[in-house]
Amino acid sequence: MRKLYYLPIYSDIREKIVEQCVNALENGNRFIYILPSKEAMFDVRERIIERHGGLVNHYIFGFDDLEREIVKDSIPASKTINESASILILRSLLRYLVGSRELLFFNKVYNKLGFIEVLYRIIKRIKRLNLTAENLETKIDNFNKITDNKILYNKCTDVLKVFRWYENYKKDKDIYDIDDISIKAVEMAKEAPIFANIEVLAVDGFINIDPINKELLVQVLRHYPDIRFIASIPFKNHIVDEFVLSEVVKDFIEMGFMEDKAYAGGYEVVEKKLLSVGANLFSQVSEIIDEAGNIKILNAPSVENEVRQVARLIKKMLISGQGKVEDFALYVNDMELYQDCMLKIFNEYGLPISIQPKQHLLEQPLVRDILSIIDKETPLKNIDLLKDFIESKYLIPSDAKKQNTEMEDVVKYAEALENEVVNNEIIEATAFNKLLALFEKVTQFRETLSQKDKVSQHVEAVLELIKDLDIRNNIISLYEEKAINSKMFIRDMRTLDKLINAFNGMKHIYISCGLEEDKLDFKYFLNSFLQIYSNETIDMVTSKATGVKVINPDLARGQYYDYVFILGINEGEFPAPSNKSIFDDFEDDILYENGINLYNYKWELQREKIRFNLACASARKGLYLSYRTSKEQGGFIIKSSFLENVEQLFTKATLKEITSEKVYMRDRFKYEEDDLMSESEVREAALSTIWQCKGKHLDKIKGFLPVINSVQSSRELSYINNSGKVDYARFSSETFNQYDGLIGKTPLRQLLNDYTYSAYQVNSYASCRLKYFFEKVLELGSFDEDEELNPKNEGTLYHEVLRQYYKENLEIETFDEERLKSIVTDALAEVKNTRISAVVFEARKREIYELLKQFLIQDIDYIKNYHKKTGKHIKPVYLEQFFEETNVFNGGKFKGFIDRLDLEVQEDGSYTGKFVMYDYKRRSIKSFKDCVTGEDYQLAVYYHSILNKFKRDYGIKNPECMALLYYSIEGAKRDGFVRTEYKKFLFSGNKGPRITMGMLNFEILMDWLKNRVENIVGEIKKGDFTLPYHCPSEHYQCRFKSICRFDKYRVVIKKRDCDEG
Repeated sequence: MRKLYYLPIYSDIREKIVEQCVNALENGNRFIYILPSKEAMFDVRERIIERHGGLVNHYIFGFDDLEREIVKDSIPASKTINESASILILRSLLRYLVGSRELLFFNKVYNKLGFIEVLYRIIKRIKRLNLTAENLETKIDNFNKITDNKILYNKCTDVLKVFRWYENYKKDKDIYDIDDISIKAVEMAKEAPIFANIEVLAVDGFINIDPINKELLVQVLRHYPDIRFIASIPFKNHIVDEFVLSEVVKDFIEMGFMEDKAYAGGYEVVEKKLLSVGANLFSQVSEIIDEAGNIKILNAPSVENEVRQVARLIKKMLISGQGKVEDFALYVNDMELYQDCMLKIFNEYGLPISIQPKQHLLEQPLVRDILSIIDKETPLKNIDLLKDFIESKYLIPSDAKKQNTEMEDVVKYAEALENEVVNNEIIEATAFNKLLALFEKVTQFRETLSQKDKVSQHVEAVLELIKDLDIRNNIISLYEEKAINSKMFIRDMRTLDKLINAFNGMKHIYISCGLEEDKLDFKYFLNSFLQIYSNETIDMVTSKATGVKVINPDLARGQYYDYVFILGINEGEFPAPSNKSIFDDFEDDILYENGINLYNYKWELQREKIRFNLACASARKGLYLSYRTSKEQGGFIIKSSFLENVEQLFTKATLKEITSEKVYMRDRFKYEEDDLMSESEVREAALSTIWQCKGKHLDKIKGFLPVINSVQSSRELSYINNSGKVDYARFSSETFNQYDGLIGKTPLRQLLNDYTYSAYQVNSYASCRLKYFFEKVLELGSFDEDEELNPKNEGTLYHEVLRQYYKENLEIETFDEERLKSIVTDALAEVKNTRISAVVFEARKREIYELLKQFLIQDIDYIKNYHKKTGKHIKPVYLEQFFEETNVFNGGKFKGFIDRLDLEVQEDGSYTGKFVMYDYKRRSIKSFKDCVTGEDYQLAVYYHSILNKFKRDYGIKNPECMALLYYSIEGAKRDGFVRTEYKKFLFSGNKGPRITMGMLNFEILMDWLKNRVENIVGEIKKGDFTLPYHCPSEHYQCRFKSICRFDKYRVVIKKRDCDEG
């Protein structure tokens, strides 16, 4: 008997088929039930258990499981290869075909992983279409005669060649890919033991069946006529009808199935309006539903808000007794986009969720650390890599980390190796034999790579290194020392196992597939590994057995849930984006019309519509459809046309009733009284009640006061509430007030006679008054170059080393390497931070030495060049010279440090009075333009502040400034004010600032800058710290950006009102 049931959506035919399967069990026989998805299989198993009480003598699975069962005694697991193996074989074959010039079209992309993956999918599809190389060649020749499309013909010919070579290669090696199992199952079906004592064979829930699976059914029907065959397609409606009749219904009728049109069974108990949606979606009918029923269309500005809305609805329903968590299903097409947010919010709400979160293997910190070692030269021959190695928490043994104060020996040893001088005394003296032995293993690993040319050799070397690194015990130590938590511990252990299995898998693939004969260097091997496992994932946590189900729409095949939520119904997600292809749409259509359906985009769009239709039709009591109104990275996103097809089923009045109001980003923290589902939301609701309702309706949250009054919640509320007061005061006032930085006559330290200003303060105020207010009035913390420098600051180290080098140095025109080494060593010894690894410290010391060495060599060249051109010497006389002047700037006392002042010296040792003043900068330096546009006053402040002291100290009545320069230590570059007549003496060739000035212009500019500094001091004393028209943080990172919350429109209006006032 061969019976076909093609019935409307919501038919209870599955229950009738299950009843026949149970009868078979009770008759002492067995049954086979073939389904298209795991969710449908779970559904059938639950029905069998409910009726029969157990699961024995049955097979509930998909076609792939049936095929494996048929061939299990003929194709051992050792001869089967996975997708990764197939891709590696194809990669190897493509190299050969290109080398022998046999490809016509794909010569330039043959080695691209994306192309190889697409090619693999095409070959897989060809085999699912039950086409041999000969069949494919015939079809290609036939359509080529009709179309005469040379490009398409060349593409297809290349695919045919690769397909033929691939199949012959597997045959020669006696191996089978996944789709070969399907083909072999067709051959062996007639004698397969699985069909013994089978009373019922049911095929249920398919919207299409691959030709290879159809051929398997044909063979089973032919050789086992006594089996009762049942085919069920319970999806009949307008959209499904056209597609299914031409696909699976047609297939079953060709196999001799008779449609039972007299079936008078029942239907699932479904809410009336849901029936209308499931039956009429995509039917072109409109406005046929005039009552809302339990259908809702939601919108959200973000994934987080979308998931929160859905979780809140589910929790409300559960609280009100509307079912169990297992009665709720969430359909999501883009699981990667939603999974983290779902886990976070459902956990916050205390809702169990059945989801298996995954992360990419190669993105895990542990894997990155290991790859950094095997992918680069040995760390002992590169100080930077050595530093990375030492800082990795996974690579260095825990006992070595505890002794990091003695790791100077390791650095010395590394330097010896780098200089190709192996010092055995260092090895014997070190307290880190284990660590050094580990480094030696890495060195040996790198040095022996060139001797290996086979994948098995490379894999064994990598695994041996991983074993030597003892990473498993390092992870355990990290957990025991509480350096990582339990979740990170599980993640890292699973990652390590997965990585080791991946390398072993690569080795197995090459050996079992006969690719071991290929000679590959390590670079090619590692590149292949990274490409093959680029999409490999690891399970982060164990999925809950029960909970709200999170499933892909493709799994909706006849199972039902009380409440269904479909999320992300936006273009680009519904329908799901099509797979990449090597054929364009025009070529794809030609192939489809000639019997080569490589998932044709029109055909696939119909399947996407059916999937969405079936997902909607899986709801019994409630259907919630949700879309987003903006992308996660910002920008507009539109809802899917699929959702518009749902909307057109409703009358305008009903559609308005079921559609929720537009939710904007600013609405994310609006909560109704019964919306609060977690402690976090209670805090947010408290704040919104206070600020959005302006203090009214506080009784709304009285029931949650015990939660709000917890110490943590109270503290967080206090911080946020105070911030809210500041913002409210800013925006509610039409003019500047104290929250904008206008504090007026409020007592300031800056008004005191003994208050000392600095060049940094002047620059800070000139750049942004409010930033100055935060730093110097509220004292929220700042770095002031003119304060006594922090001895542990790296910039300070540069200054101190240069000061010590030039101090009392009589031979400044000759570089003294030993002097510099001694000074660097002494300076760093005073500031060593014991929290920093000694290896890192020593490596940084060497970097500082090399940097200052290059700086001094260039600086000495400048000094010698000046002597050569003028016949006079120039030497530093002020080095980190402190000054404090009260009478230079009207109303302001200034202090600071002059980094360096060089005086011109005649051959007899007397000073001429000409000088150059330098201010050291670590990296970037200001330019002449910055100085004359009022953005930088430091050189001018220093110039005016030092003149009087300079005259007193050296008895020079009329000193003459040749240049005021910023000097970059790391960049060895100078820029600033230069007198025209002295540029040729201070700089070589065309170097130096392009803009120079004569003596008169220089003095005018210095006086103008002095007046500007005095005006700034006056503004500070007035208490005016209001915002500028333009926020300068556009050009640099401002620490106060989140406090300032600059709004140019607010500032412009207030400044205009102040000016008018």
